[in-house]
Amino acid sequence: GILVEEGLPEIENPDPKQKAITAKAWMLIRGLGETTSDFQGIAMHVSNNYQEWRKWIKAKEPQEKPVPGEWNEKLSIFQKLLVLKCFRDEKIIFSMMEFIEKNLGK
Repeated sequence: GILVEEGLPEIENPDPKQKAITAKAWMLIRGLGETTSDFQGIAMHVSNNYQEWRKWIKAKEPQEKPVPGEWNEKLSIFQKLLVLKCFRDEKIIFSMMEFIEKNLGK
């Protein structure tokens, strides 16, 4: 993978049994938080608001739901795709189609 855990902030996975947030997903969201200032604090927000994030992650169609907290307003459509990719990469194709339609047309 592109992201390595070395150098990432020490924020513990709020889901130690990994029912909603796998070790890989946790590493990805922590890494995303370090990429640009737009994502700064996202891992801490997930940790501090685990139940809200768990509900979104476990939703049948999370790509159709608002990203928890201020992140829904703060992030662009593309940035929301990156967050979705961290947690539910099998849903990314649906979001990509929506992204392409909104930005390039049908």
